[in-house]
Amino acid sequence: EVSDELSEAQRKLRELKGHISTQSKKNFLLERDVRYLDSRIALLIQNRMAADEVKELSSHLEDINQATNDYYPDGERTQLYGNLFFLLQNEPRHIASLTRLVTLGEIDTLLQTVMFTLYGNQYESREEHLLLTMFQLVLAAQFETTQEFSNLLRQNTPVSRMMNTYTSRGPGQVYLKNVISGEIARVIENRDLNLEINPLKVYEELRQERMDRGQSVDDFPQGVSTEEATNNPLVRAAIEPRVAELT
Repeated sequence: EVSDELSEAQRKLRELKGHISTQSKKNFLLERDVRYLDSRIALLIQNRMAADEVKELSSHLEDINQATNDYYPDGERTQLYGNLFFLLQNEPRHIASLTRLVTLGEIDTLLQTVMFTLYGNQYESREEHLLLTMFQLVLAAQFETTQEFSNLLRQNTPVSRMMNTYTSRGPGQVYLKNVISGEIARVIENRDLNLEINPLKVYEELRQERMDRGQSVDDFPQGVSTEEATNNPLVRAAIEPRVAELT
């Protein structure tokens, strides 16, 4: 009897995981459509949208719940496609290279295919490992080519979009809640806590504080670079305890 109950519980768990994976994909598609609508509405407000663009907008959104008449290739092509996707799934370096080649306008479609189809089984450890390996390769390449590390994950880049899409999946949301919910609550409770670690912003804070106290700002000239602000000993002294607080 205990064995039967355990089997039933495992079956229900698998069903719930499947529902979560399906709903995550639907949510992603809806978020993508909302971003598209936002951009087109902005143009419409500015009277820049032509009549043909209005028609294109109305036909753009796809009904994700409606079945479509898909084309199915013959057996030989199906085998070839199967081999291709098997290779792409098991060799994440190919997808990692592709993410660096697509434009921001194309990245959402690629992420939809990769995270919700190619690695769509969100609770299967093998697929999750391969997906995270792909992330590691993309991040490593980004670190090698970036010129400004302080803004590496703040800009609207394929990497930041990847991180956003990954954390919108079931496991990603659970991880975020477990890791940062307590810290966010602590920050909200302590309203006077200053955790700004951007060197330029900290530099301006210190400069403004001196000006408010009527002190000289000769050693705090305006228009400094990020590197100059980072090398300022007072800026570093202000940032160090904030970094310790964040970690």
